[in-house]
Amino acid sequence: MTLYGHPRLGAAHIASYSLRPADMLRNICLYTSLLLTLSLKAQMLSQSDAIEMADRLHRVQILSDHGRQVLTDRIRENDLPRYQYGLNAGEEHTTGLEISRVELLSFLSRAFLTDLGYRSGMLEYTRLYGDYVQKRGQQTLSPEDKEKIRRQMADFEGYRIEAAIEPEPGYVPDDAGFSWYLTMSMEMLEPELISRTCSVTGKTKRRTLRDLRDLGLLTEDVHETINREMPSDQAAYEHTILAYAAQLMAAVESYPGDRAREDALIEALYTAGILSAVGYRRFTSRPEGSPLLPKIDLLRYSDRAIVVRPEELPADVEQGYSLLYDTLQSIVPNLSMQDLSVRRVVTNDAGFTGLVEYALEVAFTTEDGIYRDKFFYDFVQPEEAITDSVLEIHQDLTRSINRFLRDQRSDYRLYFAQSYPERNGYARPATPEFAFILLTEEEYTIWVKHQSHDFLSWEDHTNKFTSDRITSIIELYRDMGLFAHLSTTELQAGRECAAQATIASYQDILLCFPKTIVYFDWETGNLENPYEELTNQFAAASRGAFSPTDVQDNFAEQWEEDHVDFSFHHAGRHYQEKLRMELDWLDPSFLVLIERAMKENKVEGEFHYALDDGQAAGYLFLTPEQHSALLREQPDFFPEY
Repeated sequence: MTLYGHPRLGAAHIASYSLRPADMLRNICLYTSLLLTLSLKAQMLSQSDAIEMADRLHRVQILSDHGRQVLTDRIRENDLPRYQYGLNAGEEHTTGLEISRVELLSFLSRAFLTDLGYRSGMLEYTRLYGDYVQKRGQQTLSPEDKEKIRRQMADFEGYRIEAAIEPEPGYVPDDAGFSWYLTMSMEMLEPELISRTCSVTGKTKRRTLRDLRDLGLLTEDVHETINREMPSDQAAYEHTILAYAAQLMAAVESYPGDRAREDALIEALYTAGILSAVGYRRFTSRPEGSPLLPKIDLLRYSDRAIVVRPEELPADVEQGYSLLYDTLQSIVPNLSMQDLSVRRVVTNDAGFTGLVEYALEVAFTTEDGIYRDKFFYDFVQPEEAITDSVLEIHQDLTRSINRFLRDQRSDYRLYFAQSYPERNGYARPATPEFAFILLTEEEYTIWVKHQSHDFLSWEDHTNKFTSDRITSIIELYRDMGLFAHLSTTELQAGRECAAQATIASYQDILLCFPKTIVYFDWETGNLENPYEELTNQFAAASRGAFSPTDVQDNFAEQWEEDHVDFSFHHAGRHYQEKLRMELDWLDPSFLVLIERAMKENKVEGEFHYALDDGQAAGYLFLTPEQHSALLREQPDFFPEY
């Protein structure tokens, strides 16, 4: 079944000439004839051939003298970028013995990007700014210092290099003047690797593409495609063009392995009963060299899936989501929603960002009870707040349905899938498609095994925490006294949170209740007074057993020092410790000091390590009786460490 909606356009898209690391396989697979004739081996160069290619790139004035030397050195040292674009560009690559054209194109893209930074003055300005910051000993420079930098750069050589290059016919300058994106995940090289006769702002981009085609780094098909898709009315820089070319060439190289994995996935999905016979026949009858399938296409031929086109959904948020929920009932066993309600509500008025935050409140009734959920919907400009001009589809809409399946002790969960149709390095992102599919955990592992699960959500299949059991666990904790310090309002808020949250552990339940588990990351986000903040949180969670006063924490003042002065008073005694200053990493000694203060004052109870979450941790205050009761009632409560 196909549903319909409005695509979202606007600030979320990247500039039209900038590159998005998206799935480019459908583009390159249009070159069926190329894929039939081009073998992976033909795309590889020996080390000596790659060094010769560096010389040829210098002769056609793409690389400078320095650029040729740097590329040659990297080839010899096997230090070329390969997996930059998230494409498995040829599994048969032999490290150090063969060089891919993709590696050379990736190097060139980075070289053009770095020289763009140099010739635009951005790198030089950053260097000078850093020198002044170091000299002044402060992060912000005065207007006078900034004016000095401007004068220093008035006759900057990088400006002159690009200004001296004559643009080819049809060149479109960037109106913003060097408004370009530094891809932070892309390794920056050293500047001046590109010939001074070769532009980095698009002035000679077509000449550069022709040279790369003539050198054999681009196939004729890829060259024609890039020229055809290159915008005639927008600025297009060489580094983005070559990044796109590298993606296309990588897709060619990876096609044999990708096609084999796709065929194996189709076979496995059909055997498992996920793919219909009609879909199986359609996909297995494709000729060799056919385009690879967008993964979401496999869901179109499943009785347990629904594919959604957002542009065909009602534009009104409440109507659109109501239609979605109503339609999903057709693939979820035993689900019959009554009194379905979807409301868009303001959760935060326009703050310093100037944006209004909206959430969706969802509620429906089944024979087993009421299911409620509330999840983030969108940020919008205040003037847009009264209209429903845009529809966003969020993965969180499956949460309430999956809670229903959990309560039914079903083996199934509703998975969310998202896929963007083909796009290129210049066009705006195409309207996405979404899908929902019912899978068991075993069926989900089929997608994982065939490296094809990246477009699917992850879902928890345990049925341990049903709604009834969550309610009984909350009552157990209340009877044990774990919520004795909470107000009626706080207790009710915790119950509502536990009814709507994704609960996969006892700790998830307790985290719904304020002042119960002290949960924090050892790499703190509070750079002012993290120890004071946490000490107060431990006090609030102790149910009155730990009551520190006059907490002192000079963390912010000691950023450049080797220690932090931390102290507090408890039960008439003064406790202090010099804590190690390790940037934003907390010193566990602060917790040792709190524990010592509690022991010395014979506090009945202590904080137990209750939640292990990587570099984050959670602590729960328990009396000896409460600790014994938890071990008895929930022996798997405490993490092993």
